[in-house]
Order: sequence, then structure tokens, then C-alpha cells
Amino acid sequence: ISAISSVIYSLSLPNLYKSSSLIIDSQERYGASSNIETGGLSILGSITGSSNSSNRMDLAIKTMLSRDFFKTLYEDDVFLSDLMAVKSYDQKQKVVIYDDQIFDQKSKKWIVEKPGLLLSHRLFLTKYLKYEEDFDTGFITLSITHQSPNIASGWTSRIINGLNAYMSKKERDRAEKAIVFLQQKLQSNKNIQLTPIISSI
Repeated sequence: ISAISSVIYSLSLPNLYKSSSLIIDSQERYGASSNIETGGLSILGSITGSSNSSNRMDLAIKTMLSRDFFKTLYEDDVFLSDLMAVKSYDQKQKVVIYDDQIFDQKSKKWIVEKPGLLLSHRLFLTKYLKYEEDFDTGFITLSITHQSPNIASGWTSRIINGLNAYMSKKERDRAEKAIVFLQQKLQSNKNIQLTPIISSI
């Protein structure tokens, strides 16, 4: 997937910012091996594993919303504190203010019990992350809302980059398992010609 535009703007709600990126299927528009930067448009990569563009984008959405993908974000303590413990954002000083009843910013330790994965995931999906899919173009608009414009922007880029890395790894793992399976079949039956199949994976 690719982010071809990104914008941060102030919402009508007080002290909230939204970072939005338009996501496209770069494999569909630029070819499977795209890694392009042109005219200020950053092409971040492509999702493999399906020849159908709509299937790839559907898979990207499902992955983005999944608990398994969110866990890769949750395991980062900085992300979790920005998700669960931000009280406000000082626009003049441009610093994030954390709720000291929840999180000690100096020691980077939780005052209360560290929020669990399920609660954190639910809050992330209901409060911070939104998406819209344009069925005519196949584009997806990803939006992150946060008190801090820097965090909103950073999360948007991180999700897009993370999706590409996460889904590429899943595809590599799937391909490796398929190769191992076919090689085992080849060993068990020498009469089966599997070399061309393995080469195509």
C-alpha cells in the first residue's frame, strides 16, 4: 500500500488534531516492485499475496483493525503511554502533558496497572483511528485523531509502514511454509515434479 498524501489540521473539537493519509494499492498503480518517490508523493510499498486489488485493500483494512497487528504497536511503551495517558497538549511549548495519576513521564513508569491489550485496542479503534473506503477508486482514507499533532502524524505514518512490513512478513512466512511442504512431498515421492512449482512461489 502507498500513502500519496498526508495532511494535519485542527478539528472543530477543542485541542484535537487529525492526521489523514490517502492510501492506494501501489501494486495496482505502479507495479509489484514499486518503491517510488516522485513529485513529493511518497510510495511506501505494496502488499503481495493476492492478484486482485480489492482483495489486497480489504486485507489491509482487516489487518489494520486486527488485534494481532495492534499488538505490534502496543508492545511499544511510548506508543502505549501516548494512547492511554495523555492529558493535553501544550500548543505554545509544543509538548505533550501526561496524566500524572496514570503515568509518570519522568520515570516512564505506570502509576496504575499497565493497560491491557484488549482495552487498549478497543480505545484505539473507537477513539483514535478512523478510515473511509472509496469503492469507486479503491482508495482508503486513514485518519488519526489525537491531542498532539506530532503523535497524530507519527501514528499515521507508522500504521502505513507497519502494515507493509507486517503483511510482507506474513506473506514470506506463508511462502516459506509452502516451500517446506512441497519439498517434503518431493522427498516422499520422487516421481512428483515440484521444482517448477517451488520456483514460482
